[in-house]
Amino acid sequence: MSVFIFLISFVVLIYAAALRYVPVKGLKEISVQEVGPMKPYLIVDVRQFQTAHHSPVQGSLNMPLAYLTRHFRDITQREVVIIASDKVEVNMSVKFLKRKGYIVHGYHLKSEIENTINEQGLENPARICNEI
Repeated sequence: MSVFIFLISFVVLIYAAALRYVPVKGLKEISVQEVGPMKPYLIVDVRQFQTAHHSPVQGSLNMPLAYLTRHFRDITQREVVIIASDKVEVNMSVKFLKRKGYIVHGYHLKSEIENTINEQGLENPARICNEI
């Protein structure tokens, strides 16, 4: 009996890890500039409110990953591009939205270092790391 419980626990653990860490097949990283006003995609920013507030993406809908499951119906267009802080946010949000029938065309990772570089006009990320 305990072996059966162990096996069930192991399968659940592997499934949970796959949801978070296994990348979505065929999804490509794109720049936000590629998604212009001419394309019918909605940019969905799944970063936390504070992060998105400090480095906003113009024309995007900010809906943090934690709120996505409750408020996904607020996403009015079916074709979206995801803005996220890391790959885990990308994987979880894309898998969820695809299950709900949305078409995800790509993603863009917007990191804290990238934000600092853009704000300070720096060209070399190593300078940022030295300052931190």
